Amino acid sequence: MSERIVFNLLQVLVVLVFSPLVAGVINRLKEIVQSKRGPSIFQPYRDLWKFFQKDEVVSDESSWIFRATPYVAFVTPIFVTMGASRTRMVGFLAEPVFIIVFFTVAFVADSTIPYIVQKRWMSPPSNFLEPSHVLLMAAFIMLILAETGRIPVDNPSGHFELAMIDESKMLEYSGKGAALMKWGGHMKLFVLLCIFLNVLVTPWGLAEKQALGDVLWAVPLVLFKIFIFVLVLVAIESSLAKLRLFRITEFLGSAFITSVAAMLMRLFAL
Repeated sequence: MSERIVFNLLQVLVVLVFSPLVAGVINRLKEIVQSKRGPSIFQPYRDLWKFFQKDEVVSDESSWIFRATPYVAFVTPIFVTMGASRTRMVGFLAEPVFIIVFFTVAFVADSTIPYIVQKRWMSPPSNFLEPSHVLLMAAFIMLILAETGRIPVDNPSGHFELAMIDESKMLEYSGKGAALMKWGGHMKLFVLLCIFLNVLVTPWGLAEKQALGDVLWAVPLVLFKIFIFVLVLVAIESSLAKLRLFRITEFLGSAFITSVAAMLMRLFAL
């Protein structure tokens, strides 16, 4: 039991430590593609340190919900502040896609256990070319872009308040509250990439058993897969423009239809 707790804590530590680095690499590569010098890949760590060192400025009129939100957002997303309505809209539209995608994954693999799902894609390798699997991956990529506020749904580097969606959640926060909100966003991207890559795309390199050596060896392999896929994200964000607000519903609607099509194809064995 104690060993299992240690391994679970190690997984949490990996997410905490490396999620800002993933965001930093994405930002750096995007700047390079746009022929800009750009910040260091370690800039997110510096930003978090800066925010933690600052005093918080909280309005006397703000409620306990506003004060508690950064701590909750650090664990699981919750939305208040200026961009709440826009953020809730995207979250509301993305939720059905989440449900269908994970339902289809479980349906195809006949299991909800990640390791069994991975073995379903690995044997035989031709499973990766099944239409249902390809469509499922496409829907999940669209979901990642929407849930993490990436282009074309949102521009994480934008500063125009009326057009901000995901980034608008932390507009009114400062100090450690802003740091927790930003760090929570980094972790959400990291976890979604882990699920996408380790279950659907490259289900290899994970620890086969609860042994410290296997777990420690799996960490750099997972990070390697993430940073390879980061190149794909950078290419997507550098090739597309941000959608207008009313077009976001069409984008997420397309993701939903794609995931449903994947399920139907698997159902009828197409």
